[in-house]
Amino acid sequence: MKKLIAMVQAQGGNVEQIKHPETLPKAKAIFEVKALCDGYVKELHALQLGTLAMQHRAGRMSKIAILLWYRFK
Repeated sequence: MKKLIAMVQAQGGNVEQIKHPETLPKAKAIFEVKALCDGYVKELHALQLGTLAMQHRAGRMSKIAILLWYRFK
């Protein structure tokens, strides 16, 4: 925990949010995804998942990424 706090502090982040995560902003929409059966994740399509997350405003997209996204969509 000390290392994480030091990293956040070094980047000018709000250390209080690390110490008290309940103060972090909440998402407008939360979706629960349930598995159809017991087991383990065998494969994950990270690019598709990341793209889907960006389309739903998760994370940040740079100006160049936006231009490339619409050009090659």
